Amino acid sequence: MLDELSPPAFYSESVCLRSSQFVRISCGEPKKKEDKSFHSNTTAGSMKATLILAVLLVAQCSAWGQEGHKVVAQIAADRLSQASKDYISELLKGTQYDTLPDIAPLADDYDHNSAGRWSSVCHYVNLPRDATAYDPSYCGKCCVVNAIGNYTNRISKELQHDSGVCEFGRGEEPCPLEFLTHYIGDIHQPLHVSYGDDAGGNKVKVDFLGKHTNLHSVWDTYIIQKWLKDFSDASEYLEKLIQDNADKIAKIEASTDPVDWANESWTITTTDVYNFQGSELDEGYFKANLPTIQWRLISAGVRLAATLNNLTANNRK
Repeated sequence: MLDELSPPAFYSESVCLRSSQFVRISCGEPKKKEDKSFHSNTTAGSMKATLILAVLLVAQCSAWGQEGHKVVAQIAADRLSQASKDYISELLKGTQYDTLPDIAPLADDYDHNSAGRWSSVCHYVNLPRDATAYDPSYCGKCCVVNAIGNYTNRISKELQHDSGVCEFGRGEEPCPLEFLTHYIGDIHQPLHVSYGDDAGGNKVKVDFLGKHTNLHSVWDTYIIQKWLKDFSDASEYLEKLIQDNADKIAKIEASTDPVDWANESWTITTTDVYNFQGSELDEGYFKANLPTIQWRLISAGVRLAATLNNLTANNRK
């Protein structure tokens, strides 16, 4: 049996293991293939439709939540170069998945599998309360910062050696593309770069607008769900933020170091996330923090696209 806290030997290898080597777990009914029109393109009009599909065509059994990870991946998909689109299309050919948003949540399924338990620590990094910034000493054998570096390197090697053939499925060892897509989303969720003594807010019990839950789930899922429920134009709003803030988007895209991304999340954790009294999180907390979450989703998507575009531009055969 694999040590739950230790990445197995294949953690840093460049070839994926086959799906038959892993036990499947279920996350609701198997997802039917979606219409090919869901494939990304770069037009503004398509982004409205694809974002709506990305956040609505999801199961509610995984923690961002599936909605958040799919939104991140769709923002990235609409910014991909042709080389990146071709790379993803080749990997997904013949699988049950069509798009980057389809595979974005799969790393969560895997870490709930006994074979994938080792990877649970790769989704986050814990910092002591007196920390001012991320330090490599806070990262053990795997944390979200070095996991992003590891899978970026693995994709680079696969592109150079044309060895990126993988099988995709729920509960199976994700290919590097799945891991990288997911972890770039995770590092932008503030409570994935947070305090270890309360398990990134998981031990902080709160009532969010009448729902008894924990602080981590509020940021992972419930603020996003409320936003999508209350605002029918959620996707158009994100699109408008991107279009109307070109200079800000350019600065976000220019930031390429996962350490900087982690420090951004740490700053939000220490200044905003715990800024409440008692256990009641009301409408004011929602309104105060929704813009932060929206920009973290956008930042993750923009940086995921930039990472993939850079990889395919520099390494693709």
